[in-house]
Amino acid sequence: MWTADEVAARVQLEVLDHLQTVTVGAKSGLTFEQKLEMTAAKIPIPEPAALRVLLETAFDASLTFDEGRSCTMLLRYRPHGAHGQHVAFEEPQPCTVESLRRLSPAVGTTRAPSLLFCVADGVPLITGLDLSPKADIQKAFAARVTGPGRVDIEWANARLVTCRPDGVRYASDNDAFTGEFGAELTEALTVSSTMPRLGASVERIRDSGHGGSIWVLPPNGETSHEALNVGYRMSANGTDVDRALDGDDLVAHLHLLADVASLDGAVLIDRDLNLVGFGVFMDVISGATVDVFVPGGGFRAASDAEIGGGRHRSAAAFCHEHRKGIAVVISQDGGISVIASVRERARPVLFQITDLGTRWSSGIEVT
Repeated sequence: MWTADEVAARVQLEVLDHLQTVTVGAKSGLTFEQKLEMTAAKIPIPEPAALRVLLETAFDASLTFDEGRSCTMLLRYRPHGAHGQHVAFEEPQPCTVESLRRLSPAVGTTRAPSLLFCVADGVPLITGLDLSPKADIQKAFAARVTGPGRVDIEWANARLVTCRPDGVRYASDNDAFTGEFGAELTEALTVSSTMPRLGASVERIRDSGHGGSIWVLPPNGETSHEALNVGYRMSANGTDVDRALDGDDLVAHLHLLADVASLDGAVLIDRDLNLVGFGVFMDVISGATVDVFVPGGGFRAASDAEIGGGRHRSAAAFCHEHRKGIAVVISQDGGISVIASVRERARPVLFQITDLGTRWSSGIEVT
């Protein structure tokens, strides 16, 4: 069983680890300590003692109900004097289970506003309602309550800690690109240096809760027109997204890929992250067998009917029809599956990333 003290003490280490996974870009001349100081000034973190109280209270509040609805909310940290669009309470509210329960219907995770908190004399206080755009909220430190016993800690649009009744998971322990599993997965994705950047899209789809699929064309970019039904085909403008965009523009493009994934059908992109089309469908291929990578080593054969529902079966069909294509499937429960070619294996390989808290390092600079 985890404790709030343990989690609060670990958060800064998770921030340090996250900074090591992001691209340095324009800050390449700075030392790691300078980058940390600069980034922490933009995205401050509450002190551990206050964070412990906030986490304990948020977790206990998540187990309560208001008129039959579970308590959900986003608690965003805003230190005294910080600017932004918000409506302040005349008197700050105490951060208690009861106050969070009573305020939660207005600030559930599907609502526009979130709760703002600050720290005064080491104690967290609820100071008002945050009306900032989602893009600004995602650059903050926040605690997200998504259901009974479900609390996530986020910083700079990255989920650092996942707290559940059965335990706690830290992002640094669950990177999709570490260990033997990660070695195999990385090899499957090294056909393009841009693939890790797709993590910003994957995590946005995952956080939305609706699920989705992104299909990546083979290096030659050719599609099997007979097999694919592209609902909305985009006009090619000759722009290489990965080279032409950076910083906020690149993040906005990656978020666009995630947002159109909410429509029925898959999102189709090329190896340079250009959007080819969305609302893409493909008939399931009978007998489209894949090799499932087994953590610890080895593979086992599985038919398309064994690997999941319609999204997974269509993704398997796409990779059978488009050799060296890649399919990423994000389930509504947060699981991530990647289907891709590995070495000289005759069949596509399925990698299943199912643990809550597992992240796909995006390699995008935190600005």
